Amino acid sequence: MKKWKKALLTLALLISFVIAVPVTGLAAAKYYVTTATVNVRSGPGTNYRRVLLLPKKEAVKVTGSTKYWYKVEYQNYYQQKYRGYISKNYLKSADIYKTSASLNLRRGTSTNTGKATTIPKGAKVIITDTYTGDWYRTVYYASNGNVYRGYTHQNYLRKNGAKKGNYITTDDVYMHRKPSITSTNILVVPKGRTV
Repeated sequence: MKKWKKALLTLALLISFVIAVPVTGLAAAKYYVTTATVNVRSGPGTNYRRVLLLPKKEAVKVTGSTKYWYKVEYQNYYQQKYRGYISKNYLKSADIYKTSASLNLRRGTSTNTGKATTIPKGAKVIITDTYTGDWYRTVYYASNGNVYRGYTHQNYLRKNGAKKGNYITTDDVYMHRKPSITSTNILVVPKGRTV
C-alpha cells in the first residue's frame, strides 16, 4: 500500500511540474534597442516578409524568442502597434532609468518645446540616445498601454538599480536646493571632490 501511495505522489508531482513549466519558454516582456537599421519580419527568418523597417536606436518590447530571433512589439508615435521578429544580432538590452520627479517628456531638446506627456515620479523609462549630454532621447511605456517618445533632462533620471555611495565630481558643478536645474544654487562643488 505504501509503494502505491509513493508512486501516486511521484506521478502527481511530475504532472504539476510539467503544467508549471511554460511550453513556449516566454518570460515577462523585456525592452531592447536596435543597434542598426533593421527589418521587422513576419516570422523568425529572412525568408519571411518585411513588416516594418526600424532605424537604429529604436526601442522595442520583446515578448518571446527562438534560437536566433526575438519576437517583438513596436508602437509608433501614432500608437499603431506592429508585431514581428528581429534577429538577435541587431538588438541590445535597453538602459532603464527611473524618474526622480514627475517630469515632462518633451518633443525637443528644450524646455520651450511642447510636451508629449508627463511621466510620473518613480516611473521607468528607456534611454535610447543622448543629445549634447544634457538631454536623453527617451521612450516611456505608460500604464494605459501607450508608448511616448521624446526627450528628458538628465537631472531627473537615475539608472534603475544604481547604488548609493560616494561619487567624485568630474567638473565644477552647482549643488541645487531642489532636484531641478532651475532651483536656487547653494554652492559650487569643485572638480575632483567626493560627494
